[in-house]
Amino acid sequence: MNTNPAERRAHTAGLDPNCYEIFNALDQGFCTIEMLFDAGGVPKDYRFLQVNDAFEQQTGLRDATGRWMRELAPAHEEHWFRIYGAIASTGTPERFEQEAAALNRWFDVYAFRVDEPQLHHVAILFRDITDRKRAEVALRAARHEADRANRAKDEFVAMLAHELRTPLAPMLTALQLLRLRGSSTREQDVLERQVAHLNRMVDDLLDVSRSSRGKLQLHREPAELWQVVLSAIELAGPRLEQHFVDVQVPREGLGVNVDRGRMAQVFANLLSNAAKYSDVGSRILLTGSRASGIVRITVKDEGIGLAPDVLDHVFEPFVQQPQGRERAAGGLGLGLAIVRSLVAGHGGTVRAESAGANRGSEFIVELPAR
Repeated sequence: MNTNPAERRAHTAGLDPNCYEIFNALDQGFCTIEMLFDAGGVPKDYRFLQVNDAFEQQTGLRDATGRWMRELAPAHEEHWFRIYGAIASTGTPERFEQEAAALNRWFDVYAFRVDEPQLHHVAILFRDITDRKRAEVALRAARHEADRANRAKDEFVAMLAHELRTPLAPMLTALQLLRLRGSSTREQDVLERQVAHLNRMVDDLLDVSRSSRGKLQLHREPAELWQVVLSAIELAGPRLEQHFVDVQVPREGLGVNVDRGRMAQVFANLLSNAAKYSDVGSRILLTGSRASGIVRITVKDEGIGLAPDVLDHVFEPFVQQPQGRERAAGGLGLGLAIVRSLVAGHGGTVRAESAGANRGSEFIVELPAR
C-alpha cells in the first residue's frame, strides 16, 4: 500500500507520482475525473478524483475532490459531459475551447483518458481564458460599431454628393448658355471656374461612395499605356501649365487592359497632386516600363515630400499633406483614395515613397500587362 501522500494521489489519478507533482506545480488547472454513465451508456455526471493547487483559482470551485460536478454546479452544460464521456469511452484525447456558462468562465482544455479503460478516468489540463474571450467579444463589438459608423458615413457621403449634384447641373448649364450668347464677364469666368471645381469635388465624393459600397463600375479594354497618359495630361490640363512635365513612356510595348477613362483619371490625379505640392517651374517625371508581366508607371516630383506619419495614411480618404501658408489647401483629400480604389479594381497596386521633407515624392502604380 502506498504511504506517501503524493503517491496516493497519483495512484488515484492513474499517473506516475512524479508527473502528478509536475502538474501540481503548474499555474494551469489540472484534475482527474471519473465519468458516470447510465444503463444506456449516456454520460450523466463526473466525480473529481483529484485536483491540483491551481484548480480552485481557475474554476472558482471549492473543495471539489470526491464531489460530483452536478452537485457543485447543477446548471453545468450537457456538452461538458458529452465531451468527457466520449474521451473516456474512446480514449481519443481532445484539445478545445469551450464556455462554462454556469461557472461564468471560458476554458482552454486538453483532456485525455488515463488508467484502465473500464474505470472511465479522464485527466484534464485547462486554463481560464475568460478575460481573453471577453476582450475578443469587446473587439468584435467595436468592429461592428466601426463598420456601422463607416456605413453611415458612406451613406451620408452618397446622399450629400447626389444632393449637391442637383443644383450644380442647372448652374453649369446656365453659365454655358450665357457664354454661348456672347455674354462673358470676369465675374462669370470666376463663377464658371468655381462651379467646375465644385463639380469635380462632387464627382470625387460619388467615386469614393461607389468604391466603398463596391459599386464602382469599370469597362476594361486593350490599350497602350501611352494613349492613357496622353488622356491624363489633357485631363490635368491647366494644373500642369506652370511645371515641366517630362514624359518617358514608350508609344508601344506597354499594353494593358483598362478602363481608359478611369485609368486616365488615376494618372491625372497623380500629376495634379505632384503639381499641387511642387514649386512653379519644377520638374514632374512620368515614366513607364515593363518587367515580369507587370507594367510599372511612376510619377515623381521635386515638391515638399511626404512626412513619415502622412506616408502611412496618404491613400486614406480625407487625408491631406500640410501645405504651408503659401499653398492654399484644395479639394477634399479624396484624390489618392480614388487612385487606390481604381488601381485595385484593375488588379494592380499603388504605393508612395518619399525621402522626407522637401525631397519630393514618388508614386508607383503597377498593373498586370496585357
